Amino acid sequence: MVQIALNKVAPEEIKAELDQILSSPDFRASKRRRGFLRFVVEEVLAGRAEMIKAYTIAVTVFGRSKDFDSQVDPIVSVEAGRLRRALEHYYLSDGRNDALRIGIPKGTYVPSFRRNEVGSANDASEVSALRQPDDRDQNTSEFLGPGIAVIVFDSLSKAEGQDFFATGISAQLVANLAQFKDFIVVGPLLRRRLENPNQSLISIGQKYGVQFVLSGSVQQRGKRVRVIVKLLDVKSAANIWVKQFDRDFSDPDQFEIEDEISQQISTTLADRTGVIARILVKKTSKKSFSDLTAFEAVLKMYHWNIVLTEKAFKDAWKSLEYAVEKSPDNALAKAWLADIYASDYLSEIGLVKDRLTKAEELAREAVALDPDCQDARWVMGFVHFLRRRPENFIKEFEAALTLNPHSAIVMAIYGLFLPGLGEWERGVRLIEEARFFNPQLTSQYYFPTALNYYRKGEYERAYEESLLIKTPGLFWEPLVRAAVLGQLGRADDAQPYLQIITGLQPTFKERGRDLIRRLLYSEENVDMVYEGLQKVGLQMDAGSELRPIRSA
Repeated sequence: MVQIALNKVAPEEIKAELDQILSSPDFRASKRRRGFLRFVVEEVLAGRAEMIKAYTIAVTVFGRSKDFDSQVDPIVSVEAGRLRRALEHYYLSDGRNDALRIGIPKGTYVPSFRRNEVGSANDASEVSALRQPDDRDQNTSEFLGPGIAVIVFDSLSKAEGQDFFATGISAQLVANLAQFKDFIVVGPLLRRRLENPNQSLISIGQKYGVQFVLSGSVQQRGKRVRVIVKLLDVKSAANIWVKQFDRDFSDPDQFEIEDEISQQISTTLADRTGVIARILVKKTSKKSFSDLTAFEAVLKMYHWNIVLTEKAFKDAWKSLEYAVEKSPDNALAKAWLADIYASDYLSEIGLVKDRLTKAEELAREAVALDPDCQDARWVMGFVHFLRRRPENFIKEFEAALTLNPHSAIVMAIYGLFLPGLGEWERGVRLIEEARFFNPQLTSQYYFPTALNYYRKGEYERAYEESLLIKTPGLFWEPLVRAAVLGQLGRADDAQPYLQIITGLQPTFKERGRDLIRRLLYSEENVDMVYEGLQKVGLQMDAGSELRPIRSA
């Protein structure tokens, strides 16, 4: 087994290459990364390749206890993904001319060793695919999810380190995009390594069977660096998104700039309400739910999260019900159907029966099917929140963010719920961070920021923030606006919002406290909102006793 793993490479060569990698800047900065790589390589050299499992890595490298369970704690799979990307980055930059290459193949933690056959000091990259397209017609992008190819950014100046920065940010973009599990990511692709370096971006997209191609340039002038990024839609031949980033490049820690820009790009493009989702949603608008793929059914849910209308909710519900029936092993579809049921309960849309029971069953099935599915983990956390299990809620959301820390939507959803547990400042901070990385974040996430101003007595700012909330069909928008107007002494202005509330929820007087409590949890928070509502004439009964919810 050891001979197969070593692939006829001498142990001395492997040790030398390991030392070379561990001394590089990328690896010097991460104790976890160094420890992970050193452990798995040394285990192979010691003849113990068969002992390299998630459990042994977790206990030996990351100091986890002997009762470690990889389904509960995804640290090994997450760090393995980061290690693979760090190795890819290393061999795109400092290690591009190394005679030997060490890798961690997908699906295993046992390292591989092979000779470097690049053969030219000018070659800075190999074509790689974090998710390989299948053998379908390469002129289409009909995969389980959208496909995107990343071209290594052009360096437009001869400043020292500029090529390294351009290559590094491209590799980091691939790493970030690959963390969004919906995406098939190809790259980073160096034009000069392609069969025809002069071929157009459209033909590159067609060759690799992706709908989108991301390209860009890096230019340094003095202490400033400018990064310009373009996203091409291969089908329409149009640049559908262009963004310019200007940063101070005098800071010696250029990795921080690289990380910030690449995260903002990847999140703006790949997040659930991002640029690409909004484009893809449009192509499903005229399709019958029975004609949708599982991923297209998920897009229907994305659409509802953007527009928040009852029609969009019904479309998503029917589409996901059918998708789960047709593809019962699809964790992503099950997770989003669970979200449908949980959202119905939270906002009392009233279309689904036994909502929490169904939501919990589906969320658990989704996590069991794919413990590394970020959407399954946070939806499971959402269900725990609604069932008033705060410790389990926090555990699942933290696990979800570990799986993809670049997901602005998960940050925002976490931030939406945390104020109910008294974590107002952290919740608002998460939402503001999410909005920075994805400026297209939808408007319901202004709800906690408006209420945060409200609770601090800053009613004018709370009102301005409340005007940014656009949630047609849900009572939360008129609720917060009416409460703020009550505190401002503007009862007449609040009357239209009271009519909307009672129109959406005719039994709000009897059930209002219970409905508000579903999101804001504590009696203190409910009383805080009710104080403003009373001032505009809205009365609510005491409601039911506050307690953990065990059944729908």
